[in-house]
Amino acid sequence: MGWHTVLLRHLPTGASLEVTELSQPKVPKPTGRLIPHRDMLMVDQPVTPAEQRKLENIPPMSGAARRLLGALAMRSTLRDPAGGWHVNWCHNTLGRPRGRRHEAERRLWGRDDLWFLEWTSYPYPQDLVASMTHPMGGLDGVAARQAGSTWILTYKRAQLHLCDREAPLW
Repeated sequence: MGWHTVLLRHLPTGASLEVTELSQPKVPKPTGRLIPHRDMLMVDQPVTPAEQRKLENIPPMSGAARRLLGALAMRSTLRDPAGGWHVNWCHNTLGRPRGRRHEAERRLWGRDDLWFLEWTSYPYPQDLVASMTHPMGGLDGVAARQAGSTWILTYKRAQLHLCDREAPLW
C-alpha cells in the first residue's frame, strides 16, 4: 500500500495544489449509518412534495448574488502565496495571537441582491475580504468596505455583509 501525490504549482503566483491518492484505499467497516444503495435517490428521480415545498421557500437570489456567493465558496481554502492571509474555516493556520472559539456557528441568509453571512470561529474576516479582492485570486469587480465590525462586499448590485460575531465591536 502506498501514496501517490501530485503537486500542481501556478508559477506566476506560487500557488500550489497537492492531490494525494491512496493506492489501495481501506474500505470502511459498515457502521449501520450508511444509506443502502437501493435507498439512495438518483438525479433523475423527481423530488417529493415535501422537498418541493422546501425548495419553494428558498429565497430568490439575483445572478450577481449567486456569482458573489459562489466566488466565496470557491475561495474557501485560498491562501496568499506571500503568507499574509489564509481562508480556513477550521483553524488558525497563520498562528495569529488572538484565540477564537472552536465551536463554529454559521448562518447565511438573504434574498435577491442583499445577503448576510454571520459566523464565529474561523476564518478571520480580513482573510475573506483579501481572498475576494485579490488581484489574481479574487473575483474581478468585487469592492470591499468596512462598516464597524462588518465588511461589505459588493459585486455589481449584490451585497454580502460579512458579520464576524467574534469581532471586538459586538
